Amino acid sequence: MMIAFSATLFLVFCDKKLWMLVPISGLAFIPIASFVTLQFPLMVDLFKSTYLPIFGKKKKKASNSN
Repeated sequence: MMIAFSATLFLVFCDKKLWMLVPISGLAFIPIASFVTLQFPLMVDLFKSTYLPIFGKKKKKASNSN
């Protein structure tokens, strides 16, 4: 949606003014950067909880009791 909005702004306001591409791109990048910054700790926790052993526990060996 941000790309479509930025493309529309560029098409409407940047008729033969390529210097306007930089500010529009910069302003469109701000919400994307904030979203990535805010979600990164969540992704790290998700990775740790999925792929690392839970609470450092190891599997117990099965004992043979006949």
